[in-house]
Amino acid sequence: MGPKITRSTALVSLATLCAMLFAMAASILPSGAAFAADGHADAVSDDVPEVVVESKLYKLREAIIEAEDRFHARYNELNDDHQYDIRCSWEAPTGTLLKRRHCEARFAIEAAQQDVGNMLSTTGTGGVFVPWAQITNANRMAELKNHMMQVIRSHPELIKLLLERDRVAKRYDEIYAKQFGKH
Repeated sequence: MGPKITRSTALVSLATLCAMLFAMAASILPSGAAFAADGHADAVSDDVPEVVVESKLYKLREAIIEAEDRFHARYNELNDDHQYDIRCSWEAPTGTLLKRRHCEARFAIEAAQQDVGNMLSTTGTGGVFVPWAQITNANRMAELKNHMMQVIRSHPELIKLLLERDRVAKRYDEIYAKQFGKH
């Protein structure tokens, strides 16, 4: 029997996927040569604006989130299959008032909403509720990753946005390491 799939593991999987995509920005274009060779030299030029922020960690964290939001907004505009649109929100998990940011594909959000309706309709009827959204979403993560990579490779501006986010994240990591040691 495989591992139990829960909504939180599906969210972690999507969070991991987004983190991988942001981290892959540097590996997609290690020096810009690979992309420039495809005739997209303008996409890797030095005209990408520098993100100027204060050196405080909270400001850098805000800049990372803003860069991610710019990426997701542009990705959603360019993506022609809107079931793969990415929506981010802040929610406090049950039992805490501390909100956390998480991002989900539209298909995952809609499946979770359908599961809530199914759960409510089976409550008190003796019916058995099966969380199909959790199972379906976990199985579709590879599909989502492939689709996102296809859209990113087709639109050089998305690579610029990924690189922008990566630059700010590296600065955050440097300052964090100086202040608190490695994390």
